[in-house]
Amino acid sequence: MASHAPKSMQEQIKEIAICLFCLFVIAPLVAFVMVSMIWMMSISDRSEPTFSHPTAQAREVAASVAHAGPVDGRAVYMAHCASCHGDSGDGKG
Repeated sequence: MASHAPKSMQEQIKEIAICLFCLFVIAPLVAFVMVSMIWMMSISDRSEPTFSHPTAQAREVAASVAHAGPVDGRAVYMAHCASCHGDSGDGKG
């Protein structure tokens, strides 16, 4: 086995500086790039909204709502929203 000569203080400081640079600069940059790429891939393309033509069932619902007359907003709120938002909408449901 070959014996290695001890490293000088200057070489040791250089190695420590390289390790610290990798730890505090390179590693966070690589992590940021990876997280950014994953986030960008998870976002769907929202440049063009997709609209579908109404189905027969959707037309029936729209017609029944149109013939039902005015809707009592308070009744709808009390039935669907008040349990979480409170009777007065103060968030203390």
